[in-house]
Amino acid sequence: MIKELYAYLESIKDITAEDKEHTYRSALEILLNDIKKNLNFSKVNIKHEPNNDKEGRGAPDFLITIDSLVLGYIENKRVNANLDEIIKSEQIKKYLTLSDNIILTDYLRFILIDENCNIIDEVRICYLSEIKNYKKIKLDDAGRKLLDIFKIFFSREPKPINTALEFADALAIRTRILRDDLYELENNNQIQRLYNIFKNTIYSQIYFADFCDNFAQTLTYSLFLARLNTNEKIDLYNLTKFIPKSFPLIRAMSKFLQDLEELNTNDLKTIKWLLNEIINITNHINIVSIIEELNKYDNTAVQKDPYMHFYETFLYKYNPELRELRGVYYTPQSVVNFITNSIDIVLKDYFHKNKGLGEALEKDTNITLLDFAAGTGTFLLDSFRKALSYYQKNSVKYNPKELINKFYGFEFMIAPYTIAHLKISQTLKEEFDYSLEDDERLNIFLTNTLENIHLDEGKEKNNIFEELNEEMNLAQKTKEKSILIITGNPPYSGASANKGIFEEEVRKEYKDSLEYPPLAITRNGKIEKEKNPKWLLDDYVKFIRFAQQKIDNQNAGGIFGFISNNSFLDNPTFRGMRYSLLKSFDEIYIVNLHGNTRKKEVSPDGSKDDNVFDIMQGVSINIFVKNSQKIKDKELEYKKLNPSYYKHSNDYANVYYYDL
Repeated sequence: MIKELYAYLESIKDITAEDKEHTYRSALEILLNDIKKNLNFSKVNIKHEPNNDKEGRGAPDFLITIDSLVLGYIENKRVNANLDEIIKSEQIKKYLTLSDNIILTDYLRFILIDENCNIIDEVRICYLSEIKNYKKIKLDDAGRKLLDIFKIFFSREPKPINTALEFADALAIRTRILRDDLYELENNNQIQRLYNIFKNTIYSQIYFADFCDNFAQTLTYSLFLARLNTNEKIDLYNLTKFIPKSFPLIRAMSKFLQDLEELNTNDLKTIKWLLNEIINITNHINIVSIIEELNKYDNTAVQKDPYMHFYETFLYKYNPELRELRGVYYTPQSVVNFITNSIDIVLKDYFHKNKGLGEALEKDTNITLLDFAAGTGTFLLDSFRKALSYYQKNSVKYNPKELINKFYGFEFMIAPYTIAHLKISQTLKEEFDYSLEDDERLNIFLTNTLENIHLDEGKEKNNIFEELNEEMNLAQKTKEKSILIITGNPPYSGASANKGIFEEEVRKEYKDSLEYPPLAITRNGKIEKEKNPKWLLDDYVKFIRFAQQKIDNQNAGGIFGFISNNSFLDNPTFRGMRYSLLKSFDEIYIVNLHGNTRKKEVSPDGSKDDNVFDIMQGVSINIFVKNSQKIKDKELEYKKLNPSYYKHSNDYANVYYYDL
């Protein structure tokens, strides 16, 4: 190794402290490969990641892999840089989240550090002042020490990715850094143009940080989706061909990755290395065994849902606060079954549809259904199953295609939107023997339910994102359709994630009436102003108002079946809302599941009153019916139920409606 070290010093003998850190990197790369050869680590791959990013956002200078998995990183700084300070930098901390095996060097000093930024071992070949006369330096000790350090470095095992949890963790860590790096690229022309297109077509008030969040998840799920559909190795060039045409929006957004391969701007190089790491990880895993493992999580359920389990695992690792911010809580299957069965019964009892949701398979019926907060598509899939359960597979009326044209979903977050498409399209194929055709897609749209957006002719268009424009147009047309059934689990977020959106509609219908008879509260003959009207702007209230308004405007009436925050049942601030709902609907059925930990609610036997969700706020199941044939005496049915029992009972959900 002494011969190689002298050759290395010869190649960098003119180095100065003023030289840029990458000036002599080719010589360093040769030395690293000489060390690898000397130590006989033939399976180790050393990849130079050239990057001129001055902000320290880019890739580690050398990516070290074995069998496509990250073994570690080597970060190279200019000679005589203060490595002791750099060890503590945010850049090194970021790399340590991806690998705890890092060497830091300034060409002459090599430091191996641990996950806590502590020095494990180090060696200095020589000092800068000595390099001109390097032939006089004895390198025996330095050479042995250098080999010892790299033997430790190359001998480390890469983090294993054999389970769904390890896979989700590896993806989430890199997606989180990808999100943060995108945020640092706000002044990049291409990223800014994509952001403006997103605002013009999906959500006009989206902040750049939220766009980066959505876009990072989109890119990761594009790679994941491509991997699900092929046994070939995917890369930035070929992934689009492995994404089914029934995912037009995901295909369109994945084209950004292909463009990234062609672009050599330093800004975009800062994210390319992360995407390549995600590709390597995705290529490495056995996708079949991952799906089989996820199915095992659902061993008590009749229907398996591995994709939702994977997303929940990913989301927990990616950003656990995101669920709370967006009010995203996934509904237990027993609750979904109960609501779907209730809707089915209402169709029979009040709308004279003998086969309930099954009549949606009839071409001439007006049975349409919308999940206004579709999430991962659980309510939609349960509605598919319920409708198709009325016919044998060999029946001419067993036609899943008819449901595709009548069942709709709105979802704002890109990852659950993708999972919903994936889950339902896979279930159609595996359970219902129906594969989507090339020109066919599910009517689940990436959109903000509460916002109407129309594309102005003068707004910038982008050929890559024509599908995004089409997505917006189809979503808007659906919002203008008559929909007989609205269902789902709206977001609960007291600090509304939709500030300024749909507030006027709520204020006019639910708030203004609070200061007029018969709802006004008076004190000493004077009407008191409402003290806490902000709670009326909770997202779930806005979603309820959206459904109520839509059904009010339809001659055929409608059914609104959902689970939500139960504050509106008894909180005085919501008396205007209750008054309005009683005027709109002919029949209202409520099953109060309680589970409010703030109120310290307990079950009838004194035991803990568990919530069906992992939240503090109590919830209720609500079935609202507006019949085109007016009922003279409106009815309100209210039933309390111990959530602990409900949470663990699938059978009970199927029959409880009859007890109302």
